[in-house]
Amino acid sequence: MGSNAEVFMKKSRSTIVDWYNLCRNVAIAEFQKRKKMESPGLVMQINESLFQNEDEVINNQNYGQRIQGPWIFDLCCKYDGILEKLIFKVEKRDRNILLPIILNEIEQGITIYFDKWRAYSNLNEHGFIHKTDNHSENVIDSMNWC
Repeated sequence: MGSNAEVFMKKSRSTIVDWYNLCRNVAIAEFQKRKKMESPGLVMQINESLFQNEDEVINNQNYGQRIQGPWIFDLCCKYDGILEKLIFKVEKRDRNILLPIILNEIEQGITIYFDKWRAYSNLNEHGFIHKTDNHSENVIDSMNWC
């Protein structure tokens, strides 16, 4: 018996594979054509989150062990009522990995809020206005925050 798509569409496996490939290629082409995130007065937020299996976490403590990824790194902005968010899966959250993403995705001159992670400490040297965000405080009003 064929796949669900083959049965539902009443098409051959090769036709279904061709359509999946076409859809994937269109999505990739559109993603590659996109512009950097930019807008006058735009405020960005940078976040990262660690995802681990429960077996890998010992009492929610990481004493004496290196924290393993994957990390989810996201760039978020809101302008003209539109929320834009880009999400990247990275194995480490160091400057060598995160800075190229930021430079490739965000136009210079944008204000960026982030936590006090060292990887972001030199963003002003790359033409960004950077401000730190303490997650325990409300730094930006809810109308502009992601």
